[in-house]
Amino acid sequence: DYSQFVHLFPLCLVEIQLQSFEICGCNGWDACFVELAKFWALDFAKHQTHKYVAGIQPVRSLVNMGSGIADLVIIPVKQYKRDGRLTKGLHLGAKSAVQKITLETLDLSDGVFTTVHSFLSSVEGLFHSKSTRKKRKQRRRHGLDKHKFHSRRTNRTRHLGLST
Repeated sequence: DYSQFVHLFPLCLVEIQLQSFEICGCNGWDACFVELAKFWALDFAKHQTHKYVAGIQPVRSLVNMGSGIADLVIIPVKQYKRDGRLTKGLHLGAKSAVQKITLETLDLSDGVFTTVHSFLSSVEGLFHSKSTRKKRKQRRRHGLDKHKFHSRRTNRTRHLGLST
């Protein structure tokens, strides 16, 4: 199913405009919603796919980093044509490039860490059964997590003069 492929890459800063929709003679809400979904899917595929592709995290990051690298050349050329000051243009171009590349690197790493966190959380959910999670929740509620329980036990054995 290709619709699940969409979930591989997170979207960021994508604005999609949904066209207005009218239908007459529809039998029930289900049929109406199916027609609406078909209409919007067709419109999206024809007119707004480029917005989706530009919003995919790796593609957007590459475009923004490429824009930063292009600023290394474009800004100095514009500055030189404007007033003949090449060094000021180089300074502004380098500043713009460093800002864009730094922001995209931070944004990309944030996305990677968020994705890894959600993946590991879902994997943890697979390994722990509901009963294990329920027991853990009850222990936390009563303040009996492993560390506290272990320290209480060792304190009792020390108090009684027993070694652990």
